[in-house]
Amino acid sequence: MKALLNICSGLDVHKEIIEVCILKGDSSDDVNVVRASFSTLRGDLFKLRDFLVMNDCFHVAMESTGIYWMALYDILQEHSGFTVYVVNAHHMRNIPGRKTDVKDAQWIAELFRFGLLNSSFIPCKAVRELREYTRFYKKVNENRAQLVTRIEKFLQIHGFKLSSLYILGEIGDDMSSFATSSNITSWAGLCPRNNESAGKKKSQKILHGNTYVKSILCQCAWAAVRTRNTRIAKWFWSHQGKIGQKKSIIAVARKLLVYIYMILSSRSPYNAKLDMT
Repeated sequence: MKALLNICSGLDVHKEIIEVCILKGDSSDDVNVVRASFSTLRGDLFKLRDFLVMNDCFHVAMESTGIYWMALYDILQEHSGFTVYVVNAHHMRNIPGRKTDVKDAQWIAELFRFGLLNSSFIPCKAVRELREYTRFYKKVNENRAQLVTRIEKFLQIHGFKLSSLYILGEIGDDMSSFATSSNITSWAGLCPRNNESAGKKKSQKILHGNTYVKSILCQCAWAAVRTRNTRIAKWFWSHQGKIGQKKSIIAVARKLLVYIYMILSSRSPYNAKLDMT
C-alpha cells in the first residue's frame, strides 16, 4: 500500500503523559521513526507543538480520549499550518493488521500515513465553548435536583419539611416583630397595595415584599390546592375562574402565611379551626 503522507505523527494521549511518534519516509519500507514523550501540563503542550514544527511534521492524528485531547487540539489549531485529526478509538480498533509489539502512538501514525483514518466532527472553538457551558449548566441542574432530593429525604427522616425550613430561615420563629398577621403578609408582599386617590383605587397589584418567602409560599400553595377535599383547595377552585389563577394562588399563599403566623404566635400545632379564618 502506498503511503499518502511523507511525514505525519500519531499521538497517544493520556491523563498525565502524551506519547508522540513521528514517521518520516517516502516509501513504506524506508521509514524513520522519531519518538518523544511530553507531560500534559500546558507548558509542555507548547513544547510538543514546537517539537512537531522542528521535525516538519504538520499532519497530526490522535484519539478522542475523554477530555484529554482538547487542550492540545486548541494549541495545535492556533498554528495555521497544522492538519489535526481527532479519531474515534473504536474505529481504529476495528482496523486489522496491527502487530502486538507496535505501540499505540506508532499504530495511529501508520494508519494516518496510509489514509486509513477518518477525523471525527469537531466544531469551531466558539461552538465547543458554548457546548461546554451548556453541558456544565445541565450537569449543575441535575446535581442540584439530586442534592435537593437527598436533603428532603434526610429532613423527612427527622420529621422536617424542606419548605418549612426555608420559611423559618426567612421569618424566624419569633412573631413579636409583627403586630398582626396583616403586617407579616404585607412584609412578604402578599397583600394588594393600598393605592387610592380621591376615592378611586388606582392599582391593586401586590407589593414587592420578600421575594424568597413569596416564592416558597406560592409553591406550597400549589401543593395545597392539589390536595383533595380541603377547604383551601375548594376555595381556590371556586375562585380561580372568577378572579384568575394567579390572584387565587397569591390569596392561598397569603392564607398559608396567616396560618404560619398564628401557629408560631400561639406556639400551638395546626388545627382545623384555622381554616375558618
